Amino acid sequence: PITMMGVGDLRIVYGDYIGASQVFKMAQELFSVDDVAMAFLRVREADALVVNGEPVKAQVIYTGAQKAFKGEASALSGLALADSMAMVAEGDSLMRAESLYRSLHRGPYVASRYAHLNLARIQLRLKLYKDSAIALNEFLENYPTHNLRGDAVEIKSEVMFDWIKQLFEVSDYFGIVDAVSVYGIEIPFGKKGSTYYRIGKSYSE
Repeated sequence: PITMMGVGDLRIVYGDYIGASQVFKMAQELFSVDDVAMAFLRVREADALVVNGEPVKAQVIYTGAQKAFKGEASALSGLALADSMAMVAEGDSLMRAESLYRSLHRGPYVASRYAHLNLARIQLRLKLYKDSAIALNEFLENYPTHNLRGDAVEIKSEVMFDWIKQLFEVSDYFGIVDAVSVYGIEIPFGKKGSTYYRIGKSYSE
């Protein structure tokens, strides 16, 4: 089974995405007693379809796996489904992804932690800055030693920069003071000067 997964990965490397999808599908027969392994292989099967430009077919597989399994396996499949939605930046796909991440991010599973961080990422894309800041503060508080903590801090810096800029453009100085007081100041390198000017002006108003 491990060898088959390696073959599937190798086919992806060489651009044979349909072949890779078929290999991952065949490998599922060897892991029928392990839900997490089965879910992982179904996700990999669907992932190969995504990179082949067939996200709709992939989402059918992700959705089926999420419904078929429970616990970690279901969360893993749901995370993959939300990630595939997030890749499609059109229509209501981003909002659907945000809703799915939100439904997953408080779970007790490993996949829930990644859903938590991806929730903040997509809220940033949707310009839901306050929601994103809340999600990131919760992530940093709940997972103080997580290997993605650095990513969370980096995302938060982008959130605070964009949020403060948006508030400043509409002269919402109180909003800036409130945002900084509640969520702190995390600013990307190279953008500190303009941001601290906006903060300083807001406190003086």
